[in-house]
Amino acid sequence: MKLYYGTSTESTDSVYDGYFKINNCGCFEDICNSYVERAHGRLDYQLIYIQSGEMTVWEWEKQVVLKAGSVYLFRPKEPQIYSVRETPTTYYWIHFTGNAVEEMLSFWKDPHISVGSFPEIEGFCRSFYRDYKIPGAFQPLYYEGRLISLLGSIAKKQEAKINKKSYERVAAVLDYIEKVFPHKPSNEELAAVCYMNKYHFIKVFKETLGEAPQSYLNRMIVEKAKTLLESTTFPIGEIALRLGFSDPLYFSRLFKKQSGVSPKEYRER
Repeated sequence: MKLYYGTSTESTDSVYDGYFKINNCGCFEDICNSYVERAHGRLDYQLIYIQSGEMTVWEWEKQVVLKAGSVYLFRPKEPQIYSVRETPTTYYWIHFTGNAVEEMLSFWKDPHISVGSFPEIEGFCRSFYRDYKIPGAFQPLYYEGRLISLLGSIAKKQEAKINKKSYERVAAVLDYIEKVFPHKPSNEELAAVCYMNKYHFIKVFKETLGEAPQSYLNRMIVEKAKTLLESTTFPIGEIALRLGFSDPLYFSRLFKKQSGVSPKEYRER
């Protein structure tokens, strides 16, 4: 059994009254017959990732067996009871706190999520431990940014898992839209990209992104127009042409419908 452990705070169980902060992280390698019980939990959040082996977690009166590739989240003050038995197990943990955490974790409904191989967490904990030991090498902002990115990766894995096939189809459509821009494809053309009939495609697209395909296209065009209005001195007619509009007046009407102001008014704000 090997343990490595690093802390960025004097107290490893504390609340940070700011945006985001890592309290500590570490790893047990090939551990057996270990038992942890914190009846009142901790003040911060704890994420556990099972790299190999298995861990048993008690959720009130229910036992959950976490296999390799699982992540588990304990929120503040939740009872923490978990154990590793005869099977050699390697697991990583990260403790973090801050006012922004609950909003970041709004996607995390069930405490247990299966993410599969996740070398990013392993690399994060190992480099955190290494840099913490080297004077001047540890940079809290760098690691806070990396952890936020890891949480985002878990959210993306979770969303993709909910309906992987639909996610992949819609992702292909979004790639196609960017590829053919400024051409504005019809629903029939987009449906053909993912081998679906038009009506089923519209339903899947809306369920995945929360808006209809043409609504998404219009919003994307207006966002690109805002960037050009802010970053260039191009005349509005030229911006309209660059975005695929032969009629600047039609472009202006669409822009105002989407943003509430005309292109000219937006630029002058």
